Amino acid sequence: MSHDLYRGPDALERFVTKIEEKLANIQEDLSVPAEMIIAPGDLKAYNEVTECWICKGPFLKLAPEIKEAQKRYREALSALNRKVKDHDHINGKY
Repeated sequence: MSHDLYRGPDALERFVTKIEEKLANIQEDLSVPAEMIIAPGDLKAYNEVTECWICKGPFLKLAPEIKEAQKRYREALSALNRKVKDHDHINGKY
């Protein structure tokens, strides 16, 4: 990251212009997320996790009838590839 040093009567205007340029660059970088990169061990860890990494709350253990309904939904959604994985939108790392 670079920095600029400027002293003059229009310093505030130049500062605001630079901030707006940086904002545009950041928005452009975030507008198209990087493709997710999953290492071999990551998928295993993803499938075995039992709690939310953000709130540390447990994932619910489902009753057999809910598991069956979930299986049907999973089969229906598998063609759409809808399972969610979180990743860094800049570098693509899982």
